[in-house]
Amino acid sequence: MKKSLLTTSLAIITTVLFTGLVIPPVDTEYDWMVEGNDVDAEFGFWIDGGGDVNGDGYDDVIIGASGYEHDFIGEGAVFIYFGSPSGLSLEPDWVQYGEHDSSGYGRCVSIKGDVNNDGYADVLVGAHSFTGARINEGKVYLYLGGPDGPSTTPYWTKVGGRKGAKLGEAVVFAGDLNNDHYDEICVGAHGWDDDEVLGDSGNKAGKFWIFNGNAEGINPDPFMSCVGIVEDANLGVSMDRAGDVNGDGFNDLHIGGYIFLIGDGMLCTFHGSAVGPDGIPDFMVAGGAMDTSFFAINLSSAGDVNGDGFDDVVIGSPRYDALGVYQSGKLQVYLGSEGGLQPEIAFTVHGTQYDERFAFNVNDAGDLNHDGYDDLLVGSKYYDNGDLQNTGKAEIYLGGPQGLQNTPTWSFVGVDSGNALGTNLANAGDVNGDRYEDIIVSGDEYCGDLLREGAVYMFYGQPQKCEAPQNLTPYFVTPNSVTIGWDWLYGSQKYKFYMRRTDGVGTEYKIITQDSLLFIGGLTSGKEYTAYVAAKCDGGWTDKSEIITFTTPGHKEGELSGMQIYPSPTSDKININLGPATGPVLIRIVNLAGEVVFENQYQIDESHTVIVVNEVKALPVGNYFVLVETSNSKLTKQFVKQ
Repeated sequence: MKKSLLTTSLAIITTVLFTGLVIPPVDTEYDWMVEGNDVDAEFGFWIDGGGDVNGDGYDDVIIGASGYEHDFIGEGAVFIYFGSPSGLSLEPDWVQYGEHDSSGYGRCVSIKGDVNNDGYADVLVGAHSFTGARINEGKVYLYLGGPDGPSTTPYWTKVGGRKGAKLGEAVVFAGDLNNDHYDEICVGAHGWDDDEVLGDSGNKAGKFWIFNGNAEGINPDPFMSCVGIVEDANLGVSMDRAGDVNGDGFNDLHIGGYIFLIGDGMLCTFHGSAVGPDGIPDFMVAGGAMDTSFFAINLSSAGDVNGDGFDDVVIGSPRYDALGVYQSGKLQVYLGSEGGLQPEIAFTVHGTQYDERFAFNVNDAGDLNHDGYDDLLVGSKYYDNGDLQNTGKAEIYLGGPQGLQNTPTWSFVGVDSGNALGTNLANAGDVNGDRYEDIIVSGDEYCGDLLREGAVYMFYGQPQKCEAPQNLTPYFVTPNSVTIGWDWLYGSQKYKFYMRRTDGVGTEYKIITQDSLLFIGGLTSGKEYTAYVAAKCDGGWTDKSEIITFTTPGHKEGELSGMQIYPSPTSDKININLGPATGPVLIRIVNLAGEVVFENQYQIDESHTVIVVNEVKALPVGNYFVLVETSNSKLTKQFVKQ
């Protein structure tokens, strides 16, 4: 019976770390909205923010409209809106157009990069249907930022070089992959036919290139290129800077591909180094579970969703039949580690509606609520709002100490059929200089006054006005210690915990911590204690939680009053001295997440009172609790594995 009760308590601790009051980190109503103002403009198919192209201290926003008509039929256009103390204006500050009919200019855009390290963000634009010497070879344009905004003449361009290559379907500033203080550029041509490797035409192996930045701008000769090794791999259909997935101090790069007509896909991750990536993926994973899932048709760095110091990756599979529901969609998160991305899926979230296309687009939101954990943006382009079809939906999923929250804390749902909200989403940086990050959301099929003109919405970040922590609970109380916890509060930066004896005698405990679970030793047996906790968020310290009291039990003959654990810190084993205890003893080791990582039962007599646990050697570095239980008592001690 006592073992069952202990198991129940552990389950409660696990739960408390996942729950808590969730506060939206951005406005629930949009603060800015612009429309495409042209039939079939596809305004907002791709959007980006977080770069300051004119160096005024405010982040700017870039919007692609690959079907926009100006001088030619559907040549495409790109619009940049400058940030300011009042936010974004309704009129663009920079506009460029495609070179011919249906060039697809603006199909993909990027603004988070500085290739020449001059302090101004630069601009990448892809025109995936550009036709030069070859039909639909595609073209990429680089514009350098400056005090008046980006140049109107591209500093550098690149054409696809093969018929149907579709160069520019995906473009990204890859970050500084070799630590030379200049950002790199990565561009993809997922329709590239690699005759040299596969020996036939029309194979759509796909290809991507990496170009090094330098003091002038960009080296026109690629540092590295990589070709898909199988037919229809479509390598380079998606890409994103990866952050640092293995913690070696170098930025990494994610590249996606999917098998045309079949729809299965793959992720390839390349690690940066002093000489850059070596052209061989350091991590690969395929969809595999369902041929038509379109795994990795979109992907993004996830930032660091669990705060372990390694960047993670999120992958969308918008056509996955989740739980048997046709193309409801799903996302998967893989966690970074010292060895790079771990092959096990850490978190999965599914769509629920028929043809919802959940995770049609996914993106790193940054740390929107300033709690030290990165968050995610997820779009469901064809979500139905009741009887309204294809309104679309955008959501925010918060990171936390246990990783990605499995329910959204914020949603923005379209109010008219065909809005297709969630086509794209992005962290916009701080466009109004209020210290809070903003987000943008698009629906490229939005119909205002014009059919399928598209629309983009801005939501300003807001301070976290947290309520007091909830459910302060003493989980394990012994004569000399307590393990006490409360609901994790998303948006909290730290907690202030207070405890003392009710009679005012003895030690007064005042603890500042980022954890929502504490072990406190050195208590006096048979005494009543009073405790409360408050949280620090952007809005300041919250009110106190509900004040609780608990009483430590008095000592009984033969119980665990003399238990000692040594050494601590330890690297390989711990010794547990049980003092006067005799008979059967259950020992468990529990991590800070409440997970039991070791369990065994021992028989103790007067000649055998010290238990050696050598299994500590296999545990990850961190803090642990030893839970010891006899027939009439239980005790908790903490130790550190180094």
